[in-house]
Amino acid sequence: MTAQESFASAMALEKEYDFEGAKKIYADLAENAQDTVIQEKSRSRLEDMDDLIAEKAVYARIDENARRVLSEIGLNISDYQVLMDLLMEADAIDFESESAVFIPIKREYIDRCIEQCPREWPGDPGLNTFGTGATPPFLKRPGSDDLRQADRSEFEEIARAVGEHSDVVGIFSLPVATDKSVSAFEVAQIMEKHFPGF
Repeated sequence: MTAQESFASAMALEKEYDFEGAKKIYADLAENAQDTVIQEKSRSRLEDMDDLIAEKAVYARIDENARRVLSEIGLNISDYQVLMDLLMEADAIDFESESAVFIPIKREYIDRCIEQCPREWPGDPGLNTFGTGATPPFLKRPGSDDLRQADRSEFEEIARAVGEHSDVVGIFSLPVATDKSVSAFEVAQIMEKHFPGF
């Protein structure tokens, strides 16, 4: 295998989140590659591998802890009969648990549900999109390091600008934390104006 092919295989491993495997290849290339460009690229990628390995471990810990909360502590859903009925019908409740504070979900059920989750989303607009998820960002204004909520005119300008670039904007939920000059209802009206049917 050539150095170029080895580098390409390490990059492929990175895309599969196998950072340990990629690190081994980069380390070998950084030390032994005759091609100085590949050697330098490998050294550069090698600098990131330990951080990526550590970050992956954090995500794995978050995933495991979430599963443990659901199965060992449980969900406080006893007042939600419809949900209780659905979980009982799916044989998802662990009635044998003696330590759960709330309604414990069987670990096998959790694992099975997660395995069925799609790994790709057909509507995913990709990395280069504008979106905020559940935590709206604040604004940083020119000449100031302070982060503050948007006022009505700033919010309208953001919604207008994003609306004009909807060909590259794939996601637009509640885009910015707003101050008291605009209510949640007015925010919805402004978004409807620029994004009909949002």
